[in-house]
Amino acid sequence: REVLLSNERESAYLRQIERNEEEKLKLEEDVIEYRNKLQVCQLQRQQLQELLDTSLENDEVVKSKAVQQLNKLRLDLENQHARDVRAVRQWYEEDKAHLLDEIQRLSQTISQHLLPLPDEVDVAPRRRSLSDHSSSGD
Repeated sequence: REVLLSNERESAYLRQIERNEEEKLKLEEDVIEYRNKLQVCQLQRQQLQELLDTSLENDEVVKSKAVQQLNKLRLDLENQHARDVRAVRQWYEEDKAHLLDEIQRLSQTISQHLLPLPDEVDVAPRRRSLSDHSSSGD
């Protein structure tokens, strides 16, 4: 009977060993699967980091180019403004000179056409007396 019990125990142990080995194999398969998933995740993380680095580099390049373009536009506008101010100043000076010449010419024309007043003519306004007003019928 002990031999039978011993055989049963041995069979139970063997079945337990077999289940444990199956469980071990299952766990080893799970470990392999999880390692593969870990490698995939690490690869994806690396790709995302590279993408992020590239994006940040591109962002810096874009910002740098935008700043350069804004500076160029600002400088172009300042130069155009300076040219416009010079042109307006030149037009003003030309118009001013033209108007002064015209005033001088008109002044000379007026002076030439006016008859000189004789020295004996009294150009002061005369006041009429009250008797002048009453005799005129006012």
